[in-house]
Amino acid sequence: MKKLVYICVLCSISLFSCKKDKDILNDTTQDISFEMTSFEIGEPQDELFLKSNIPILLYASPDTLHSQTKTIENLGEQRMFFLEEIKDFYKVSYLLYGEKPTSMIAYVRKEDVTFNDQHSLEFVNLYSIGYSHYRGILDEKKKTFEHYGTIKPISKELYLQNKGKGNLPFLTKAQDIVKNDRLQVYQFTTQSGENIEIPIEAIAEKENVRIHNKLAGYTSLIQSFVIQTTEGDETYYTLYSKRNTKTLPQYLKTLPIVNKNTQQFAQFYNDETGCIMTLYDLDDQLQFREQLLVNFTNFHVLDNSMYWVNDNSIIVQAKHPLQKDETKFEYLLIQLK
Repeated sequence: MKKLVYICVLCSISLFSCKKDKDILNDTTQDISFEMTSFEIGEPQDELFLKSNIPILLYASPDTLHSQTKTIENLGEQRMFFLEEIKDFYKVSYLLYGEKPTSMIAYVRKEDVTFNDQHSLEFVNLYSIGYSHYRGILDEKKKTFEHYGTIKPISKELYLQNKGKGNLPFLTKAQDIVKNDRLQVYQFTTQSGENIEIPIEAIAEKENVRIHNKLAGYTSLIQSFVIQTTEGDETYYTLYSKRNTKTLPQYLKTLPIVNKNTQQFAQFYNDETGCIMTLYDLDDQLQFREQLLVNFTNFHVLDNSMYWVNDNSIIVQAKHPLQKDETKFEYLLIQLK
């Protein structure tokens, strides 16, 4: 009988202990609740994103042992905006869209999130220009592209859908030109009968800089052979007319893109602060005639990423001039008036 009473006492003590432990566990996860706030969207530069697709925890307090929690993943209709930094956490405004949008104060571990890229083109004035030329007349007073057209970001999907539509090839395979290795020259005969020799290697006398010429191809649009010229650290393109020697060589910083319908030419190249966009047509001698030149100040354009979409629209891959990550690109649509 005493043995039975002893066992009952032990069981009572054990049950009481288990209940006490369970109560303590509930208290440590439910002491601090999320604070509800008004639904207000923060500044773009303050928005936070998940570093990966792995679900993370939001806490009602930096005291994780006594905090209510919420698991989130693939933000989608959810957004987070930075409020302040507290040790290993960011205090955030957490917004949940839907039929009844809600907002609350939450805490997230720094290691789980990242800020929007501070060098995103979302944060700059894409219309800003340093100067422009319109039909040869310099204008340093106009500081916005609004006078010439519009420019806006587009999605990667839209860029990929339209990149193959509007361009006409500028270069084709060059024929009727010979590389003479013995004389170290390129040789061709013009349609008017003159023999032309272009040295493969030369020295610029004034600058004492070595020049190297390499055949790039032929452009039937202006009936010229295209030579890639490297002069010291600079590379550009020299165009030699196949028609006659009266047509002087033309020089281009980069190869243009050609509108398939209008045969209008557009050229982009980068400078220290931004990029230069030039639009050309051709005169009666098949010489480039500049229509518009614009110096954009807040973005660089990637080589070989420009495409005509229609008669007055161009799409490009671009990035902030201070963006050092070579894998981060954005996409722009430039529409001309």
